Amino acid sequence: MSAPAISAPEGGFWPLGQRVGAVMTAPPLTCGPDTAIDEAARLMAAQRAGSIVVVDGVGRALGIVTDTDLRTRVVAARCPADAPVRAIMSAPALVIGAGEPAFDAFLLMLRHGIHHLLVEEGGQLLGIVSSHDLLWLEGGHPVALARHLEAQQEVAGLRDTARRLAAVARWLVAGGTGALAAGRVVAELHDALVRRVVDLAQSSLAREGHVAPPVPISWIAAGSEGRREQALATDQDNGIVYADPPPGQAEAAARYVQALAARVAEGLEHAGVPRCPGGYMATNPRWCQPLRVWREYAEAWTDAPTGQHLLDATTYADLRPVAGDPAPGEALARQLVALAAARPVFLRHMARDALQRSAGLGLFGRFAVERHGPHQGRVDLKGHGLFPVAQVIRVHALAAGLAETNTVDRLRALAGRGVFSAEEVRDVADAYEVMARLRLRHQLACLDAGESPDNHVDPRTLSRADRLLLRDAFRVVAWLQRSAEDRFQTATVS
Repeated sequence: MSAPAISAPEGGFWPLGQRVGAVMTAPPLTCGPDTAIDEAARLMAAQRAGSIVVVDGVGRALGIVTDTDLRTRVVAARCPADAPVRAIMSAPALVIGAGEPAFDAFLLMLRHGIHHLLVEEGGQLLGIVSSHDLLWLEGGHPVALARHLEAQQEVAGLRDTARRLAAVARWLVAGGTGALAAGRVVAELHDALVRRVVDLAQSSLAREGHVAPPVPISWIAAGSEGRREQALATDQDNGIVYADPPPGQAEAAARYVQALAARVAEGLEHAGVPRCPGGYMATNPRWCQPLRVWREYAEAWTDAPTGQHLLDATTYADLRPVAGDPAPGEALARQLVALAAARPVFLRHMARDALQRSAGLGLFGRFAVERHGPHQGRVDLKGHGLFPVAQVIRVHALAAGLAETNTVDRLRALAGRGVFSAEEVRDVADAYEVMARLRLRHQLACLDAGESPDNHVDPRTLSRADRLLLRDAFRVVAWLQRSAEDRFQTATVS
C-alpha cells in the first residue's frame, strides 16, 4: 500500500521536510517467511534492530515483524517460538517512497498507529523508516541518535551526523539545558560516533585481509574533543597510541595503524567532521606511533617547552582515550601529567601561553571587537573567552597532578585541592557557562541561516542583560589570567 500525497508545511526550518531516503535505515534486516520466530528474534537482537522485513525468494516485501509483534503475538499469545514468522507478521506492510518528505511518513504512522514503514522505489525494497528515526529528526533526541549510531553497519549510514548533533544541541537548549551540560551530551554522542567509525574501520580492514597487530591500540581525542568541549564547528583532533610491538613486528603494526587512521578519518569526514587543518590527526604519521615514541614526545615537550613543542603539548595535554583499548592512551596521559607537575619551567611557559590572548574587553569596559576583516565589529568568544579559561585551568590542573580533562571538572577538583575558593569556582563556572551559551546560540543561528558556525558574536545583537553578563564574564577571564601570571611567575619567561 502506497502512502497518499500529503503536503508538508512550508516556510521556516522544518526538519521533517527532508526526504525519507535521507533518514531511513538501509539496507533493512530481512528474513524469509518460513524463518522460525526465535531465529528472527535472534537476528533482530544481534543487529539491534526493532524490526525485520519478511521477503520472498526474489526480495519482495511480504510483511514486517516488530518488537511489538514479538511481545503481543508471541509472548503474550504464547505462540510457539519455532513457528514461522509468516504466522505473526503484519501484512501487507505500509510502504512509502524514498523521495517523499519525512513529514508524510510521520503523518502516515500517526494515521495508522504504527511505528515502521517500508521504503521502496520502483517496487524495490530500499530500507525502513521508524518513528525513532523521525524522533531524532524532529526533536533531536539524544537517545534516539545514540541508537541510530549503534545500529549502523556501514559508514554510509553515518552521513551528516554532525548536523544531527546540532539538532541534539538545539533540542537540549530548547528544553532548558545549560550550554555546558548540552555540550557534554553532544560530546558523549560524538564519542559514540568515533567508536562506531573505529569499529567499522577495523571490520572493513579485517574483511580486506589486514591483520591487526597483537598489541592494544588506543584511539585518543585531543584538544577540545579531549576536554569534551567541542563546539558545533569542531574538526578532528586525535591520534593513535599503541603498545610497543614485539620484535620484528614494528613495521607491520605501523602499516596497520596507519591504514586504520586513514579509514577512520575518512569515515568521520563522511559524517560531517572535517579534518584538522593543523594536522593534529592520526593520519599524520607523527601522531600515530607506539607508546615508546609518544613518551619521547612528552619528555621533549616538558624539557624544552618553546615553539612547536609548546604547541604540541598544549594540544595533547587534554588527551583522552575514546576507542579501542584505553590502556596505552591512559599510560601516556599519566606520564604527561607526572612530567608536567614535576617541571615548573614547563608550567611557567604554559601559563605564559595562556596569557597571549587577552579577555574580550578594551578601554573603559568596551568589547574588544575585530577592527578589520570578515568578523569586523564582532568579538571572538572562543579566542578571548573560552579558550583562555581552558588554558589557565589546564595549567593549574597539571600543576596539581590532576587526571581530569574537562575544564569544569578540573575547576571543581582544584577547589578540592584548595587552589580556588568556592566563590571563585562559582564565578569562573558561571562565566564559562555564559560564554558557552552565547556561542552555542550564535552557532545554532548560523546553521539556521545556512552559514557555517563560528565563534564571532556581534555584541550589538545581544540583549542588554546578555551584554552585561558577557562583560562580567570577560572580567572573570581577566582576573583568572592575572592569577596565573602571579602564581606561575610568567614575567620571568624570556
